[in-house]
Amino acid sequence: MIPVYEERIMSDLFSSTNNPSYGLPTLPESETDWLTVEIQTRIVKDAEHRLGTLNREEERV
Repeated sequence: MIPVYEERIMSDLFSSTNNPSYGLPTLPESETDWLTVEIQTRIVKDAEHRLGTLNREEERV
């Protein structure tokens, strides 16, 4: 069993409200120059979708 304080730290760490960049692509701009805007948008939407799926799974537990 995880102690309550550790559970709180983990939820804060992995919460999108406390850490907005969690789960989203965080590549440096120099590495994304070759990506088209369309591909960048697709990557972000995919990450947001996965994050939303994870949030729904957490709510069920």
